[in-house]
Amino acid sequence: MKKTIIVLSACIYPFLLIARDDFEPLLNKLDKTIQTCHIYSAAKEKELQGIKDQLNICISDSLRYDIYNSLFNEYISYQSDSALRYAEEGLRVAEKLKDGLKITNSRLNLSQILAILGLYKEALEVVQEIDRGSINDLKERYFMVYRTIYRYMADYTKKHNGNRYLAQITAYRDSVLAMFLHDTLSPTYIMEKAEILKEEKKYDSALKMLLAYYPEIKSNMNRKAAFAYAISDIYMKKGNTDNEKYWLVISAINDLQSTNKEYISLRRLAFILYEEGDIQRAYRYIKRSSEDALFCNARLRTFEVSSILPVIHKAYQLQISNRQKQLVISLVCISFLSVLLVAAVIFIYRQMLKLAAVQKKLKIANEELLSINNQLMSMNRKLKESNFIKEEYVGMYMDQCSAYIDKMDSYRRLLYRFVAAGRNDELIKTIKPKDIIEEELKEFYYNFDSAFLQLFPTFITDFKKLLTDDQYVQLKQGQLLNTSLRIFALIRLGIKDTGKLSGFLRCSLSTIYNYQYKIKNNAICSKDEFEDRVMEIGL
Repeated sequence: MKKTIIVLSACIYPFLLIARDDFEPLLNKLDKTIQTCHIYSAAKEKELQGIKDQLNICISDSLRYDIYNSLFNEYISYQSDSALRYAEEGLRVAEKLKDGLKITNSRLNLSQILAILGLYKEALEVVQEIDRGSINDLKERYFMVYRTIYRYMADYTKKHNGNRYLAQITAYRDSVLAMFLHDTLSPTYIMEKAEILKEEKKYDSALKMLLAYYPEIKSNMNRKAAFAYAISDIYMKKGNTDNEKYWLVISAINDLQSTNKEYISLRRLAFILYEEGDIQRAYRYIKRSSEDALFCNARLRTFEVSSILPVIHKAYQLQISNRQKQLVISLVCISFLSVLLVAAVIFIYRQMLKLAAVQKKLKIANEELLSINNQLMSMNRKLKESNFIKEEYVGMYMDQCSAYIDKMDSYRRLLYRFVAAGRNDELIKTIKPKDIIEEELKEFYYNFDSAFLQLFPTFITDFKKLLTDDQYVQLKQGQLLNTSLRIFALIRLGIKDTGKLSGFLRCSLSTIYNYQYKIKNNAICSKDEFEDRVMEIGL
């Protein structure tokens, strides 16, 4: 089944070489992982404390050794000093137990951690003290420790005769591979075989092996990180920077999430980004790498980071300096623009004040014009009303005059007949009584009242609304208007002269005053305002 999967993975290998469109989201994931790495460290510390707590209830040296060995494996890529302490404690307990396998394993642990701490001479001395006859069950680890020590030494001295260790690395790698000739699907075999193919510049073959196996790794983040780094290293040899960065990011994410502090991927990614001009990310990544290397106390990683950190830091400081200069220039420009803006605001404000003053004057002028217009409209309305009243009363006056002329002519003929016939007694009898005058006045007032109420049909109702008590305007049966109403009807027509009112109504001035006084005393408004309110009736 595994062989089938590897063959299928190898078939899709060409598609994995296509340029990555998902690199930026992956890079953002790495940024987020760096921001939250303290969460992974806290979980790691909690896990370590759980293992340490088992020492308090440990009842046998054999179990104590297993706990020390577990702590060593947890600390080896997390914190070298603690890993060294637990390697030494494990060796002490193994020697106490006089267990050859445990002693050999403990010495390999000690040698491995000494190499990480940069104590290569001491690491070789420890592993060389191991009796080869006691490594039957630990041959793979034994050869791997040797290979690892010489790998560290080659990397550390690569500028000064580092190649002299390559033969030792090759020899021990061959020894490791010889142990897996019947297990070619082992991750150790695949990794070491890919290294040989890489050194032979058979890059595509090496990639096929690594890319085919990578999907098989499920939950082991340390192994994922190692394989991803190996893949990126081959892409680097091929000159494919895009895929190199892609796999370095994957490796870095797995390193950080697994709390592996002794890594290479993030440092190399930082240098590539620095060369591409992404100084911000490069500085964050190299700073994180430096902090982790110092925390782990991994000498080689600290040395590697320290050779790059000053370069990136200088570029970062230069970029910050340039940005500060740009910020100063921007501030100067903004300040200048702010001055211009303030000047513009002051100018606009003054113009607005002038405009407000003009608008105020215009408003006053408009109000005056509106007032004049209202006055003209009121005058026009009054003139129209006056003309209408005049037209009505002129017509009524002409009808009344015509009727009086007819009556006077009839009365003249009657008197003439009396004189011509010598009927003096009847003549005197006809002329003497005042009944005819009374009748004419009644008819005159009736005609006036009818004409007025025709012009102002709501006069009586509206007039009563102006009074608190309408007892003085109560009409008798058959009356259209009484004297009180007739006085204010004449006032409504514009006849306000008391003498004219007295002559028109055939009563004394005191009677007119009394009627007006009584009515105004019952008004709902002031006496001065009452006549104005009367003049508004019927508008």
